Amino acid sequence: MKNTVRQNLSDTLKNAKHKATPRRIAILNVLKKNPSPLTVSQILEKLPITSNQTTIYRALEALTSTEVVKKIDFGDTGARYELNVGTNHHHHIVCKQCGKIEDIENCSSDELEKLVLKKSKSFTSIQNHALEFFGVCTKCS
Repeated sequence: MKNTVRQNLSDTLKNAKHKATPRRIAILNVLKKNPSPLTVSQILEKLPITSNQTTIYRALEALTSTEVVKKIDFGDTGARYELNVGTNHHHHIVCKQCGKIEDIENCSSDELEKLVLKKSKSFTSIQNHALEFFGVCTKCS
């Protein structure tokens, strides 16, 4: 099974025109195993191979440029990253007290995008969007 996951991640990288290096595969594997988006520090802690922040940032920058990884900013500790391949488009709800993050599936973006374009005076199309919600989880309330 481990070799299958590694092969799938390797194929993902190759399909996006990236070299399937052990470090990139390890980064994708960390992101795949975690349900919530991770900061660079969190990724570093979970990596099974030795690395430094600069190397991880460079790898993530390359992976986000081809949309293998999605970069998310909740406006708190900096950017977070999640695997963007093999997942459905979704948004997040974040607890402002404890930082718990939950995925919100089934984005009804078609209606929202139509409404936004209808109200816009300058745009005729939308390529993508990011939408995050912030509140207080049941544990903190």
